[in-house]
Amino acid sequence: MPATSRPPATTALLVDLFGAGPFSQADALAAGVSRGRLRAALDAGHLVRVRHGVLAPAGVSRALADPVDRHVFEARALVAALRARRSGLGDSAALSHSTAVAVAGMPYPGLRTPRHWPVHLSDDAPGGRQATGWLRHECSVPREHRTVVAGLPVTTVPRTAVDVAAALPLLRALPVVDAAMRRLCLGTARVEPGSVAGRLLVLDPRVVGAAREQLRTTLDEAGVSRGRRRAIQALEVADPAAENGFESVSRAHVLRAGLPRPEVGYPVLGADGRRYWADLAWPDLRVLGEADGHGKYADIAALHAEKDRQESLERAGWRVVRWTWSELDRTPHLVSARVAAALERAGARAAA
Repeated sequence: MPATSRPPATTALLVDLFGAGPFSQADALAAGVSRGRLRAALDAGHLVRVRHGVLAPAGVSRALADPVDRHVFEARALVAALRARRSGLGDSAALSHSTAVAVAGMPYPGLRTPRHWPVHLSDDAPGGRQATGWLRHECSVPREHRTVVAGLPVTTVPRTAVDVAAALPLLRALPVVDAAMRRLCLGTARVEPGSVAGRLLVLDPRVVGAAREQLRTTLDEAGVSRGRRRAIQALEVADPAAENGFESVSRAHVLRAGLPRPEVGYPVLGADGRRYWADLAWPDLRVLGEADGHGKYADIAALHAEKDRQESLERAGWRVVRWTWSELDRTPHLVSARVAAALERAGARAAA
């Protein structure tokens, strides 16, 4: 084979062997790819070194513009590197905390995507500390708290929610805990996203209560001491009816402002006789809160439909408060103030 074709051929062989993700140099050598071929592919720019002892096809690494995808890529690289060491990855080890969130595809804590966040790994080996690019948590991860997702050892959804709730303030943890409760409630139920059946299921007190109890049990089994009070608070206010992280963060701001706890995913009957679903609701005061995400009004028809919806709700006697992600991100206190003013006016009207 001509020398000029060897690096591309080497890279193609490695992709066939290990896929497009990172792989350890030790595994490549064990598969029969010589050090000379690996070095030639690195020198030619067809492979890149992502960690000590870990390589990846150059095009894959460069294409990972999305921060969450990049974080998962780095987690794969870490796992490959630790597996290459005989004692580097124990049987009880699992990717955890925000890294497990990324692998599981749940909303990122506080909707802040990772840019230079370390990869989190939990196991019972001594020496919990931050090293280059990763953070080891010295804690027990029993078998029932571990699973495998896309070939990676990760904490289960309940354990991930508990870890995040104990480690982060409510504003950042609530999107994760809400999403975990939602997954537990829906379970294996065959319902379409956003369907009436799914919305009713996450409002069922028995289903919600069982999911909350499962998270509490996981918290006890995990033996969490540091951050336990914070985790308990998050589990108490978590709500599976939140359909996305933006709604969860909105509710966290409302609660942090000391406002009454709202109903989530609340069914409302409009003046046109149709049933609508409100992001947040204070039924006693006839006030609704709506978090307007970036893609909510994709075209003019959707915009007109939302205008008709709001007019129908207002004719039925509801006061609607709206906010965008930009408003919530930049001036959350003003959003909370608008909600507070609407609740106050509604309370005064009811008292009169």
